[in-house]
This record gives sequence, structure tokens and C-alpha cells, in this order.
Amino acid sequence: MVSHLFFHSLVADPKRAFDGDDEAKGYLDYMVTIDEFKKII
Repeated sequence: MVSHLFFHSLVADPKRAFDGDDEAKGYLDYMVTIDEFKKII
């Protein structure tokens, strides 16, 4: 049984989030896209 799930903010625009800038690694490491979230749930 899974009693608790936690997600950071969802990534709504993957092209902008994962564009290679300084913040992209953090998004990749800690956040999920909306499509990934739907597949998990």
C-alpha cells in the first residue's frame, strides 16, 4: 500500500524547462512533466 506520494511542481512546458539553461538540471532532477504525472497516477 502506498500511503503518501509527493511531487514537486509539475513542468507544464518541457521545451522551455529542459532548454539547457542553468535551471534545466534542477527541473530534470526533481520535477516531472504533466504527461509523466498522469502516467504515474
